[in-house]
Amino acid sequence: MEKECRIGIAVAGSVIVDKINEISAYPNAGELTQIRSIQNAAGGCVPNVALDLKKIAPKLDVSAIGKIGNDAEGEFVTNILKTGGVSTTGLAVTSRDKTTFTEVMSVPGGQRTFFVYPGSGADFGIADMDFDRI
Repeated sequence: MEKECRIGIAVAGSVIVDKINEISAYPNAGELTQIRSIQNAAGGCVPNVALDLKKIAPKLDVSAIGKIGNDAEGEFVTNILKTGGVSTTGLAVTSRDKTTFTEVMSVPGGQRTFFVYPGSGADFGIADMDFDRI
C-alpha cells in the first residue's frame, strides 16, 4: 500500500519563548530599574517562519519541528503554533531541560538587549526529527 503524499512545508530549528520586559531605563552596573510590563511571545526560526507561512497560504500544511521542554513555556509556544494552524507533531518534548527562552529588555522607542537560555533547543539535531512523519 502506497503512502499518501501531501504537499506541505516542514520548518525545523529553534523554538523559543521571548519574555519581553519593558523597562524604564537601562541601569548602570549595580543599579536598579523598574520593569513596566511583561509579555510572552513565540520566537525563533520555527514559530516565526511557520506562522508567517500560514498567514501567506492558509491552506498549506505547515509543520513545526524542534525541541521544547516539558514545561509551561513549551506548552505556551505549542498552543501559539496550534492556534496559528501549524502542526506540532514534530516537536520533540524533553524533560531534561527547560524550553529555550530569551529575556528581552526593552526601553520604549529604544534598543533591546537579549539574554538567552539555550535550554532544550541547544542539542536539537537530526536524531530529534521523525522523517516518517515529514
